[in-house]
Amino acid sequence: MTVPLAIIVELTHRCPLHCVYCSNPRELTARTEELSTEIWSRVFHEAAQAGVMQLDLTGGDPFQEQDLKTLGSMAQALCRKLAA
Repeated sequence: MTVPLAIIVELTHRCPLHCVYCSNPRELTARTEELSTEIWSRVFHEAAQAGVMQLDLTGGDPFQEQDLKTLGSMAQALCRKLAA
């Protein structure tokens, strides 16, 4: 099985919908149905163990994710570990 070098992680669908190029539908997944920080942590670790070298954090607007700093720090720490 081949492993992708990078994965795109859509942290949230939440978005102010103000970009001129926006193509998001108005009705997206409810915030209560989004993945928790704990689940994202598991996803990041599993991706790193599989050999993924890059995580792209995106979303609707990833800055709407209240744990963005925590998730970004986790992703950064895993990338440092892989590079060592």
